[in-house]
Amino acid sequence: MQALPALGDAATTLILYGEGYGDISDGPPDGTIVTTLLPKPLDPVRLLIDGKEYPTLYAGGAGGLVSGVLQVNFTVPATLPAGPHDIQLQVLDRKSPSGVNLQTK
Repeated sequence: MQALPALGDAATTLILYGEGYGDISDGPPDGTIVTTLLPKPLDPVRLLIDGKEYPTLYAGGAGGLVSGVLQVNFTVPATLPAGPHDIQLQVLDRKSPSGVNLQTK
């Protein structure tokens, strides 16, 4: 996952990229470029901020990138206080490593 910039507007929509999200629905084989057929994870992708689950707008293949890259679109919750927040993705019982921070103002 990539680190995110500091945010000043709680209504900001962000895109988070990751990999290793398990089995997918229809889509191109890993290693090929994703075009019009966006692969969808068969298992739900959960967005965790400080360990609490928040809704996503989209979780699936990233158009124009290599198949196997996961794109997660989400809106920063207005309830987050200013400061750093640990952000992770979870599929089934697997979580991304901690240490990626979402910085809010």
